[in-house]
Amino acid sequence: MIYRYPFSFLHKGQANCSVAALAIFALILSVSGCGGYSQADVKQLAIRRPPDPYDEPRKNDAAQPAGAPKTIAAPPSSANPAVAASAQEATAAQEGARPDLGGLSDTQPPPATPLTPAEQATRSAENLERIAAALVAFREEKRHFPRYAVRDKTGVSLLSWRIELLPYLGHQQLYDQFDLSQPWYAPVNKRLLKHIPAVYQSPAHFDEQTCYRIPIGNRTIYQKRRSVPPGLVEDGMSNTVMLVETDDAVPWTAPTEYEFDGDHPAKGLGSLRAGEIYVAWANGMVGSVPVDAPEDSLRAMYTPDGGERFSSAAINKPIDPSRFAEATLAVEQPGAANGSGVAASTLSVSRGRVAPDASKLASDYQRVAALALAEGDHADAWRWLYGAASLGAMPPQQFQWYPALRRPAFGIHYAIAVVDPEAASRSGASRADVLPDTAQSVTQLVAMTQPFGGPLLLPLEGPATESSIARLLPAPPAALPTRRGLETGPRVRGTFLVGRSVTELRRAANEHSCDVLLVLDVNRPGRNNRSDNRETRFSFFAYDLAQSKPLLRSPRFSFESATLTADELVRDDDYQDFLWKWRDLLEDGLTSHDWPVALSDTIAAKRVAALGESDDPFPPRVLAEMTYYRNRGMVDNQQLLVAMRKAITEPAAMALLLGSAKKKERALREWLPVGDPEQILERAARVATTRRSDD
Repeated sequence: MIYRYPFSFLHKGQANCSVAALAIFALILSVSGCGGYSQADVKQLAIRRPPDPYDEPRKNDAAQPAGAPKTIAAPPSSANPAVAASAQEATAAQEGARPDLGGLSDTQPPPATPLTPAEQATRSAENLERIAAALVAFREEKRHFPRYAVRDKTGVSLLSWRIELLPYLGHQQLYDQFDLSQPWYAPVNKRLLKHIPAVYQSPAHFDEQTCYRIPIGNRTIYQKRRSVPPGLVEDGMSNTVMLVETDDAVPWTAPTEYEFDGDHPAKGLGSLRAGEIYVAWANGMVGSVPVDAPEDSLRAMYTPDGGERFSSAAINKPIDPSRFAEATLAVEQPGAANGSGVAASTLSVSRGRVAPDASKLASDYQRVAALALAEGDHADAWRWLYGAASLGAMPPQQFQWYPALRRPAFGIHYAIAVVDPEAASRSGASRADVLPDTAQSVTQLVAMTQPFGGPLLLPLEGPATESSIARLLPAPPAALPTRRGLETGPRVRGTFLVGRSVTELRRAANEHSCDVLLVLDVNRPGRNNRSDNRETRFSFFAYDLAQSKPLLRSPRFSFESATLTADELVRDDDYQDFLWKWRDLLEDGLTSHDWPVALSDTIAAKRVAALGESDDPFPPRVLAEMTYYRNRGMVDNQQLLVAMRKAITEPAAMALLLGSAKKKERALREWLPVGDPEQILERAARVATTRRSDD
């Protein structure tokens, strides 16, 4: 059977339904067309956000600059007066709840007089240190570096990493005002642009822009989509840059960072600081890198896992604002030019400088050491001076070779000690007492150990005076009082100790930075219940504290006489033989001599490496010798850093080599006497002024 019509097989009712459906579909197409919703329909059905109470006054779209975000149109006002009044009341209530932003930040206004280049450099270094410390705190708490930008769910960059760092800089209240779901230019965030924290402000402009930016790129810590996990910074935190000061400044809330260009690694850097790039390394250390450093090194300092043979110590150096002060002095001070257009007084400023960033701190240490020595505190004088030497401020010519110690030193700090089991510490603790460095102390020790002490201590006067630090220190103010007993009597310069045991004396000698410990132990008949017979026993030994080894040890002398005299000792051959050995040690081993071999770079490098592995109980002694070889140009900062990391902690080593004066001072604090050197010098100056006025 052949059907005439194609739909004839359908049931009559089904056909009628199909025809109706086709008619309805045709009607819809005729009304709406093929494009679906019209633009007017979309606008009518769009979800409108309520007005933001923090939005700035709406501007004409035509007046907006090209590329600026277009202002969202406010919803049309209601035709119902009651609804309009209600909306106005709600808006007024929101405006009343708007927080007072006064005092939200510590933004600094531009100074009346622009900062000098030296002042700008100092302020920039301080800013970098604070930001670097906050970045380290963020990393330690979050276990990752901050991403270079706050993003939305689609990956669009909204705000700078500087916003996320605000709570770590003490600006939690300012952080709470930001809407992290809105871009930096949105009105709710743009109003905060003027509240830039002082730590982000450029020292040259003091405006709403910052020059402290992170390097971003596929070969840096901060990559486009993520930051490199700390555990994958295989080149080392101390060898990878995480923050730079750039020539160009950007709005501080904008996610606009320094684009690292591997072909031009110094592009956009160094102009602000006369050819120096101020950087912060990933371990929090701040330093200065010359813009003309080798390009391979400049590239390597950004890569966290490049595997290059690179160390920051090779190109990084402490920030030195004084170099700008010298340049200013050369321009401003008049004087007779020396053929180069520079005043003669200027040329003398920069000649012979040693460790410029630490020169002021080292000078303070030396002046405080002179005060301590004038007051009879030999131990504190040595410790302050070791602090200066650890900073590299001791000229190489001040170091001499001492054969018995087998090392160069700028002097020998003697600890002269007497074992007295009945001695009770003034503090009540189990520790030795320290006597003042006076002639009376020498007389007291000789009396306590007679007749043995005199023949042993008096020959020490010459070598101890030769190796004393008095020759290295500036003279204290003449008006300062001098402790009585320093002027007359035998002068054996050293630290004098009285303790109950040799162990107690060794501990005290190490605490007071002594190099050589001399111990006299006299056991008299019937004293301390140490002997029931009538014998007088005596022993003496000299000990190298740096290497923890004896230099000379006497036999245990025993004499039956309870009242032993010097004449009896003269007739004792064993005692006289020991006296000759002691004098030979003083003349041949504890007096300075020429180097036994010609010192070479190879020998110096091996010695520095060995010092890093040493167990010296007083690390500044090791640091002083290390810097001696560096100051002679026999090892570089990289070799020094490797050794210092082993001798002390890595942060302390980085601070001493690359840190600011404040960080250097903190790194040495645990080994130096209590007290701030600047305050000590100020008090001494006031005392001297008062005495002069009284006179």
